[in-house]
Amino acid sequence: MEGAVRSAAAGRLPTPQHGPRGPARERSCNDPRSYRVWFGHRWVYREPDGAYSRLSMPGRILFIDDNAADCDLFGLAMEEVGEGQRLATECNAAKAVERLKVTADDELPSLILLDLNMPQLNGKEVLRWIRSQSRLSGVRVVMFSTSSRPADEQECRRLGADDYVVKPGSYDQLVGLARRFTDLVNHPPTTN
Repeated sequence: MEGAVRSAAAGRLPTPQHGPRGPARERSCNDPRSYRVWFGHRWVYREPDGAYSRLSMPGRILFIDDNAADCDLFGLAMEEVGEGQRLATECNAAKAVERLKVTADDELPSLILLDLNMPQLNGKEVLRWIRSQSRLSGVRVVMFSTSSRPADEQECRRLGADDYVVKPGSYDQLVGLARRFTDLVNHPPTTN
């Protein structure tokens, strides 16, 4: 997603290369774990990976992806639709699992967006673990991957994924997906 989104969005959203006074990504002075990313025209502030400080708010989305640039771009898309405060990111699947283990039931996310291909623990392994936890049964899981292989989608659905979405090739499409995911947590489907 990173390369395609950056190239497709070149006229609309400059790529994060260098800030006005230095690197595109730098640590915050206030919290050494947080950082900001320069997107050509402004700084975008990010919580540290796995920051669950506001996970108790309704409709929280947890984005698990080993690519920090994908996390940053999705965070920017969420901010563009006015929902950046709902997003928590984790760039390490094993850490995400550990954090979910200790997250209070009333602070669990409503939706988990889960990358498929990650080191250490891949998305299918994380999905299998999530579905084995009764306390996570109400959490929707959407696989969010660059893989468009039907076999990957079928396997993820068999393991319990609620949906399978191929990462988009443009920033506008990513904003559309951010809006779709936000609508999903704001207006969950009703069961009859």
